[in-house]
Amino acid sequence: MIGFLGGTGSEGTGLALRLGLAGESVMIGSRDSTRADQAAEELKLMGRISEIYTGSNEEVANIADVVFITVPFSAQRCLLESLKGSLEGKIIVDTVVPLVRAEGKFGLIGVEEGSASLQAQSILSGSRVVAAF
Repeated sequence: MIGFLGGTGSEGTGLALRLGLAGESVMIGSRDSTRADQAAEELKLMGRISEIYTGSNEEVANIADVVFITVPFSAQRCLLESLKGSLEGKIIVDTVVPLVRAEGKFGLIGVEEGSASLQAQSILSGSRVVAAF
């Protein structure tokens, strides 16, 4: 099972759709499981995927074997610290990019650890973190 923490945004749903179409079992998580249910229904209609599982971020962390982090950078640390035990020993794919938008322009946010994925690895020392995108 491939899970998506914060999977209701465009990045999480886009990846879930593509992996679901490729035949993988996917599970979309959210702080609000109702939002995850809505996102899954939209994907089912869009991609003709019969099964997309949903739940809270906590449920995804407990169930999925491979977990994609698809939240904004500002939410990453808090989310991962709260789910650290559930993510122990799992493969974590960090798609987070530390961006800020100011005056119509995007810029990178400095990350003490060097990058979002290095921050994730420092929090999830018992997991295998892979940087993506």
